[in-house]
Amino acid sequence: MKITFSRLIAGLVFLAAVGYLSNVLSATSCEREVARWIMQDIMKGEGFFVLPGRAQRSLSAFNEVGARVEVYASNTGNFHGFPWGEVGEARFRWPFLVSVKWGYVQEPLSGEGGVRQFLCLFGYPIKLGDKPSWST
Repeated sequence: MKITFSRLIAGLVFLAAVGYLSNVLSATSCEREVARWIMQDIMKGEGFFVLPGRAQRSLSAFNEVGARVEVYASNTGNFHGFPWGEVGEARFRWPFLVSVKWGYVQEPLSGEGGVRQFLCLFGYPIKLGDKPSWST
């Protein structure tokens, strides 16, 4: 059986389209996985804050997994918003691969942030790993 070049290209284009569809269907699940990890493993189920300015995406993800979370609001000039957590918007550049930015600080000088990458199969994210980008 001989595969022509045009059939090969058509197959690759189809596979890429299916991969991007998988990403779209999996994006929210990836955000929830990161939120669940921060809530359960980092914050140990305790209440925490999200920082204003980036609160909407984080609040949505944390609320979907049942976290006890609220937006930090200070009436004074001093920051006392510890612990805090953040979940960024799921993004993708390649088919079947989604990344989500995350961050948390449990107390001053005790936190980190980065990007978690997932292999996505139509709503089912599989964690590939983390790329930490900052720590305190």
